[in-house]
Amino acid sequence: ISNNDTTIAILEVESHGDDDHEDHEDDVHADPLGFQLEEDNQGTYTYRQLGLAVDGSIVLDVGETKEFSVHFLDCDDLISQLDCDAFQECVWDADDSSCEEDGHEHCDEINGQTACEASDHCEWHADDNSCEDEEHGMHIEITGVEAGSTVFQIRLMHDGHVDYVSEDIPITVVNPAMFSCNSKEVCLKK
Repeated sequence: ISNNDTTIAILEVESHGDDDHEDHEDDVHADPLGFQLEEDNQGTYTYRQLGLAVDGSIVLDVGETKEFSVHFLDCDDLISQLDCDAFQECVWDADDSSCEEDGHEHCDEINGQTACEASDHCEWHADDNSCEDEEHGMHIEITGVEAGSTVFQIRLMHDGHVDYVSEDIPITVVNPAMFSCNSKEVCLKK
């Protein structure tokens, strides 16, 4: 990823698709509400886009590498009624305080492998005989090369066309040698 002909960071993407699953219908399209990037061993996301709302930032040192898992968000991932109500395809269920896709069947309520596999968004887990929402994982590895700032986008492709394009995702790479920090972790530029 560059900024003004200077390489700021190197980005590597690894997809964990459904190589080990049966083929799905070609007309099934992903329509995520957004995504979040989560670092390994972190309790929450580092960066998230939900609709047009952005939260978090990606900052790394020169020479540092960070790996993020990418989680595309749908109605089930929204935890507040305010967020849920912001999307017309989502419905707030006051009985269990959860957000659901309007008319969406719940994979965990489907009984049997045949019915589960017939659904366009569920997958059968033989190890515990359960039907669960289908997961497609992706990891992004970012390595800081030179101090600066730049942006990149995530594009979710399907059958040769784009189903989803993120807003620009900013990355800032800093050179820790350019800063001095006191005991309270307040850093100032030298």
